[in-house]
Amino acid sequence: TQFLGYSRPINPQFSGIVFFVYFLSLFAALKYRTRTLFVVTGLISALAWYVYFYTATFILAMNSVVIVGYIVHALILKYGHVIPQSIAQFLRKIFIQENPADNDLSAVLSLLKNMVVATGVSIIGAIPFMWATYRLMSSPYYEELARVAHIVASRTPVISTAWVATLCIVMGTVWIYACRKDN
Repeated sequence: TQFLGYSRPINPQFSGIVFFVYFLSLFAALKYRTRTLFVVTGLISALAWYVYFYTATFILAMNSVVIVGYIVHALILKYGHVIPQSIAQFLRKIFIQENPADNDLSAVLSLLKNMVVATGVSIIGAIPFMWATYRLMSSPYYEELARVAHIVASRTPVISTAWVATLCIVMGTVWIYACRKDN
């Protein structure tokens, strides 16, 4: 029973739903290549900061990997082989779909810019969360505030606006994909 005080107060399964909705939106954004979908991907990523901190860090790492992949691909298109051929082929298989536009430098740079926009939206959306966390940790009443904010020793579910917004995004995403004619 003493171990329960050190267990997670947040249900990690809900963060998994947000994580896979992010992957779905990232796939749609990379497939349809519209800035709106990249902004939606950034908003879902920003929402992940409020749901579960580590989910957001995983999403940020994924965004970083995609951005680095597109930077490398743009360098390959512009300057030829800046890295060994085997690594270049591996990166092309991971990041490049079978699309003739993927061999156009301007298309790759557009995708790169859109990924940077999505990551920027996520980071801007995380600023209030980070500021509140900093304020909470720097407070002289940290122990009491941590209990009030359900950070430690809490098993009660907390219904927050972030959860409701996430549910609305999930339901909206499912509805949009269910209504598409090309599925």
